[in-house]
Amino acid sequence: MSTAWLDELLPKAIVSPRFRILWLVFFLLFPLAYLGGVMLETVEERPAQMQNALDRTLAIKAAQKFAESKGISVAGWSQYVVVENHDKLLEYYENVHRPELAAIRKLAPAREINVLFRSPDLTKDFHVYLSLAGPISGFDTGKFSNEGNADIDIGAGNIQIKNDKTSAKGTTMKAASKEAETIALRFLVDGIKLNDLVQLGPPTRVDVNEDDPRRTDVTWEVSPPDDKELTLHVSVAVRDSQVVAERITGQVDGDKAKFALPKTSKLSVFLNSIYGLFLTFSLFYAIFRYAKRTFQKEVSHLRTLVVAGLFCVSYSVYAYSLAVDEVATRVSAHQFASIQLPAYVSAVLAFAVMGLLVGIAYGSGEGEVREAYPGRLTPLDALLAGRIFSRDVSASVLAGAAAAGWLLLCQHGLGYFLPTDMEGTPTEGLKYTFARLPWLTLLVGRQWQSLLIAVAGLLLPAAFLLRSKSRGKRRFVWLVVFALCAVLHEGARYSTVPEALLAMGVLVCALLLPFFAFDLLAAIVSLSALAFVNELVELSAVFPSWTAFAAWLAGLAAAVLAIATYLALRGAPVREEDVQPLYAKNLAERMGLQAEVQAAREAQLRLLPQMAPQMPGIEFAACCLPARGVGGDFYDFFQLDANRIGIFVAQGGERGLASALCIALAKGILMHASQQTHSAAQIVRQLESGMTKLLQGGREADISFIYGVMDSQRRMLNYARVGVSPRVLVHRRDSGFANAANLERRAEFVGRHEKAFPILEGATNLGPGDHLIFFTEGVASLRLKRFRNRANQWLELLMHQLGQPHESLQTVLASTLEKYQSHASEDLTAVVLRAVGRESLAREGVA
Repeated sequence: MSTAWLDELLPKAIVSPRFRILWLVFFLLFPLAYLGGVMLETVEERPAQMQNALDRTLAIKAAQKFAESKGISVAGWSQYVVVENHDKLLEYYENVHRPELAAIRKLAPAREINVLFRSPDLTKDFHVYLSLAGPISGFDTGKFSNEGNADIDIGAGNIQIKNDKTSAKGTTMKAASKEAETIALRFLVDGIKLNDLVQLGPPTRVDVNEDDPRRTDVTWEVSPPDDKELTLHVSVAVRDSQVVAERITGQVDGDKAKFALPKTSKLSVFLNSIYGLFLTFSLFYAIFRYAKRTFQKEVSHLRTLVVAGLFCVSYSVYAYSLAVDEVATRVSAHQFASIQLPAYVSAVLAFAVMGLLVGIAYGSGEGEVREAYPGRLTPLDALLAGRIFSRDVSASVLAGAAAAGWLLLCQHGLGYFLPTDMEGTPTEGLKYTFARLPWLTLLVGRQWQSLLIAVAGLLLPAAFLLRSKSRGKRRFVWLVVFALCAVLHEGARYSTVPEALLAMGVLVCALLLPFFAFDLLAAIVSLSALAFVNELVELSAVFPSWTAFAAWLAGLAAAVLAIATYLALRGAPVREEDVQPLYAKNLAERMGLQAEVQAAREAQLRLLPQMAPQMPGIEFAACCLPARGVGGDFYDFFQLDANRIGIFVAQGGERGLASALCIALAKGILMHASQQTHSAAQIVRQLESGMTKLLQGGREADISFIYGVMDSQRRMLNYARVGVSPRVLVHRRDSGFANAANLERRAEFVGRHEKAFPILEGATNLGPGDHLIFFTEGVASLRLKRFRNRANQWLELLMHQLGQPHESLQTVLASTLEKYQSHASEDLTAVVLRAVGRESLAREGVA
C-alpha cells in the first residue's frame, strides 16, 4: 500500500520508516479513538444520567401550561430560566435513605428550575418553580405594580385581573394577618400533601410585605419527625384574601447531620489562587514585551485587534447566554430595565478590554515563537489572511482533531479507573442545558478558554524562556510547568486531585504535542476539539435532550473532517512570505543580523589562540568575553624565538563580521612583521597603516591595539600602543601598581596624520611574583562603573584573586571576568603575565 499521500500530513522531520507507520496509524484510526473515548465517557457518566430531566424549552412550556391553568396568559412575555442548586440538600437526599424522603424531595427539590415570565410593560412578574423532572414545586406572582390599575386576584384555582385600587381600610393589620394565616393554612391543607409528613402549628413568621402592603407572607419552619437535621421552609403569600405565592424549600443543619456535608473545595480555591497569580504576572510581562516589540517595529497591531475581537465575541456569547437570566431573576423588572443597557455596554467594554489584553499577550509572544520555531505560525497566518481552504490550514485542522481524539481516548481510558464526582457532573452541565443559547454557547462561547490557554500557556512562556538562559530539556520542562499553570482553572472544576491532575495533564498534552509536532493552529484546534467533545458527550450522557444535537453535530464534524482531509491532500499550499504579517520582514532582517553576529562570533573564536605559550620563567593567561555576542576585541601570541614572544591585544569598533576580518588581516600582517628586526613601535605603525586602508579607505581607523615583545631571559617587555585602549599596567609584588605614565614615551613617524592618536612606546622589567596586565576599555569601564572612579580598584581585586595559590592563573582570570560579564557594556579582554621561577611553565588553556 502506497503511503506517499502521508507526506503531505506528516510533521516536517520524520526520523525513520517506523515513525511513518505510527503517523499512518495516528491519522487513519483517530475516528476510532473518538469512538472509544466517547463510549468510555458515556459509561463513566452513566451513574449521573437524568432520564426525565427537562431542558430550557420543555421547562418554559411546562411553566406556560401552569400559568394558563391559573388564568394568566404569558404569551409575548419575556422568559428567563435559571437552575438553583442546593448542594447540601442534595448531599442529604443522597446519603439519607428513608421512605418519607421521596415525598419530601418532590415538595422541596435540591435542584429547582426557576422560570420567570415578565410582561412587556414591566408591571407583572410570574415565577414558576419546577423540579428537574417537571412537577411544579411552587409559584410566585411577584410584586405587581399599581401602574395601569392592575391588581391580581386568585380564586378557586384561577387568577383574574380586576380594576380596584382600594382595599378594606377598616380592617386592622392584626386581623389582616390572622386572615392571611387562615387562608394560607387552608391552601396548604387542601393543595399539598404535607400533613402526612409534618405537623403545621402556628406560623413562624407573618410579615406584611414592605413593597406591597396588600401582600402578607406567612412562613412555617418545621422538621419531619425522624429528620431533625432537615428543616422545611414553607412559605405562602396572601394578597387580598387570595394566595399569590407558594414555595417549600429545604435546609440541612450541618451540626446535626450524621455525614460530612460538602464544603468549598480547598483544591479549587488553591488552584484558582495560583491561576490568578499566574495570569497577573503574565499580563505585566505581556505589556512590557509588547511595548518593547512595538518600539522595535516587530508586532502586528492589526493581528492584536483580530485576536482581541475573537476573544471578545466568544466571551460575550458565553456571558450573555449564562448571565442575563441570572440577573433578571434576582432583581425587579424596573431595576433590570434600568440596568440592562448600561450593563450590556459596560460588559462589552469590559470584554473588549479583556480581549485587548489577550491580543497584547499574543502579540508579545508571537514574534519570539516565529523566530525560534520557523513555520509553526504559517497555517495560523494563512487562516487569519483568509486562506481557509489552503493545504496548510486543512492539514493543521486535521492534525489537531486527530490529536484531540487520541487524547480523549487516553483521558477516559485512565479516568475509567478513577473515582468520579457524579454530583458535580450534572451541576456543571445544567448551566449549558438551561442557557439562553445552549448550542451556540458550546460552539462559540467555549473558544475563549482555548485561546487563553494557548496564549498564556505557550506563546508568553515561550517568549520568556527564549530570552532566558534556559536551554534544551530545561526549557521544555519549564514550558510544561507554565502550560500547567495556564490550565489550573480547568483543573479546579474537579473535586478530587487525581481527576484534576489527569484533566490538566491531558490539556497540556493537547497544547504542546500538536505544537511541537505540527504548528500553533493544530494546538488550538486540539484544545478546542477536546474541550468541545468532552462537554458535548458529558451533556448527552447525562441529559437526553442533548442527544439529537450531538448526533447532528457528529455528522457535521465528519463532513468537515472529510473536506479537511481532501484539502490537506489536494489543496493549494501557501508560501510563508505571502501570509505572514508585515512586521515579519523586520524580524527577518534582525534575524539576519543575528546570524551575521553569530558567524562573526564563531570566526572570532576560531581566530583566538587555542593554547597559551609556554616559556620558562613566565606564566601566561588570557581571556576575551564578548559583551554583545561579538565585538572587536582580540588577542594573539607570536613565538619569535626560544626566549621571545610577541603579544598582540586589539580593541575593535564592534563591526560584527568586519571585526573578524580585521583580526584575520592583523594576524597576517603580524605573522610577517614580527619576524623582521623592527621595533614594537615600527610594527604598530605598519599594522595601523595596513588596517586603516582596508577599513576606511585611507581615513584613520578606530581600531586601537598594543603590541609587545616579552623576553623571558631578561624578563623585559618592550611594547608600543595606539589609541586610548588597550593599556598595560605592572603590579609589583611588594609595592602594587606602577605608574604607567613613567613607562611610556611618544614615538614620532614622518607622514603620519597629525590628528591621529599618538603611538606610545614603553618598556618594563618583571621581578619574581610581579604581574603584567594588558586590558581593554571593557575592563576599564568595569572599574569606573562598579567602583565609582576609584582608580585600579577592580584590577586590585583581580590581583587579589590572582594571588590565590590554590587556583591556576588562567582559571582565576576567566572566572573573575565571567562574574562581571553581565554588567559589561563592552568586551572584556585581558592578558596577564606573571614572573615565576624558571622551572615553572604555563600549562593553562585559553578561554
